[in-house]
Parts: sequence; structure tokens; C-alpha cells
Amino acid sequence: MANFLSNIANPIDDDTIDELFEACISYGIIEEDAQLDEFEPWQLRQWLKEVREENAAQDHFASFYSY
Repeated sequence: MANFLSNIANPIDDDTIDELFEACISYGIIEEDAQLDEFEPWQLRQWLKEVREENAAQDHFASFYSY
């Protein structure tokens, strides 16, 4: 029987390089005039992970100071 609660990643759910590239542009990680072939998917994933973790930490700590 399958365990649907497991945390196993499915590669079909991974973002494509185009989606990663667009997300990096929207977060301001890379310039809008950058070329897609200048970057590797692992590099874009790592940058997005770092930015999202930083944003989550800022949101978490900002909640302590809300009035």
C-alpha cells in the first residue's frame, strides 16, 4: 500500500528552467536582460531557496514586532 503522507520528491513536480528563470527575475535575483543559457538549473534553484528562506525568516521575526 502506498504511503501518500511521505515526503518523497517527485521529479515531475520540479520547476522547469524557464519557470526558475522567471522566478529569479521576479525576485530581482538576476537582471531582466539576462540570457537563460548563462545559468544552470541548480544555480537558479539555490538562489531561489536562499531568497525564500530569507523572506520567511524576515516574516517570522517581523511577526514579533507587529502592533
